[in-house]
Amino acid sequence: RKGSYVLTLSLDTSDPAYDTYDLEVEITEQSPDSPLQRVVFNFDGDYSSFVDQDSEGFSSYLKTYLQEKYPDYYFDDIDHYAGSIVVETTVSTSAATREDTLAAVSTINQDAANSNLQLSFNGKTAKLSSFSEDTKPKSSNVVAIVVPILVAFMLVGAA
Repeated sequence: RKGSYVLTLSLDTSDPAYDTYDLEVEITEQSPDSPLQRVVFNFDGDYSSFVDQDSEGFSSYLKTYLQEKYPDYYFDDIDHYAGSIVVETTVSTSAATREDTLAAVSTINQDAANSNLQLSFNGKTAKLSSFSEDTKPKSSNVVAIVVPILVAFMLVGAA
């Protein structure tokens, strides 16, 4: 996903008896000051019959639909999947400030509250049932990736 993230790498070389080492990668969640905001749209309908095996076409449709509906906002990293019809996207604005993005999300939320959002794709229509901001905790999310690395590579790479 787009955003400002912190990546920390550490290497454990404490056991010289082995010729491979573990590399740990820590990825910290997006900064709470980031001008990007993830949002989730839930539309009524059956995802598989609505999209009808045209996932790429549906992605293009969503990008166009959102850009036409909200020409002052940017929508990136659009995902969609079953669970009725769920659409996730990252919202931002040309001002690239957190405050402007939150105002954009507020506008979208107001449209959602007024039932002004519906999709028309493959001859079917789906009405918005709910809208929400990504509410994942902003605390650290650690992902450890163990990668075998040969000693020779490490010695050359460290030099």
